[in-house]
Amino acid sequence: MTSFEAYQANLTMRLDELRQGDPAYELHGDAIMETLPYESEQAPETDTPRILDVGCGLGFLALKLAEWPGSQVVGIDPSNEAIRLAQREHAATPNLQFHAVSAQAFPARMAELGEESFDRAILNMVLHSEDDDVCLEVLTGIRSALVPHGTLVLVVPGESWLTYKLIEKAQAEGLDKDVGIAWVSDMLRRRSVDLAWSIRGQPTYEGTITVYNRSLEVYGSLLSDAGFGLDVYTTDRDALNKRVTARVPFWEWNDHTKSWEMAHRDRHVLVTQTL
Repeated sequence: MTSFEAYQANLTMRLDELRQGDPAYELHGDAIMETLPYESEQAPETDTPRILDVGCGLGFLALKLAEWPGSQVVGIDPSNEAIRLAQREHAATPNLQFHAVSAQAFPARMAELGEESFDRAILNMVLHSEDDDVCLEVLTGIRSALVPHGTLVLVVPGESWLTYKLIEKAQAEGLDKDVGIAWVSDMLRRRSVDLAWSIRGQPTYEGTITVYNRSLEVYGSLLSDAGFGLDVYTTDRDALNKRVTARVPFWEWNDHTKSWEMAHRDRHVLVTQTL
């Protein structure tokens, strides 16, 4: 069973969890909502911001984004079943639409689907389960769907996030401490690992999800290769306070009320723009 097949096989269980409330998922949504108004001075101004939720799954984050005044929100996901459930679950929200399409294919289908370019895009815990080639394809697709200087906000896991997941698995399987430490260390040397998932002590999902072990620097390289980045202005004191420009792939949003809890869970909110 592939990661995508496992994802689709567990949609009904995931829907029940989200209806009850998933604290981590809700935390991501709060952080993203706090991040969106604080963007680069190059960000486009509009009274009706168009927001694209990429890999929207069952649409609960898209629903939260639709609370932003004047927004028009579109969620896309490659799973037909996820989109069918999302459409049924959130049918009462008029400024929210869903399409069953991948990020890679979406730009070529925007006209057919009646969609125009977007001011902002969201990627919430999506890239960590895709290999580098697919990540680059996803990011390139998003770039094509955004307006010039459009903003992309990503939530990605930190390196210790995978460590904690592996420790939880070792403990759940009853491994001796020394054996468990050796096993976790071995897994962390691998490019990717396959893990089973459960939420709040619920039964484990069917199948496993592949998780790629990336640093923030690698995410930055992927963003740069896809045509994203930010111009950061600094002052060169040695050149009589001359203002100089440096290009970085992203800046990390830390100045929000959920910052301590996000750090504790080792999630990072990255903000970047199309160049």
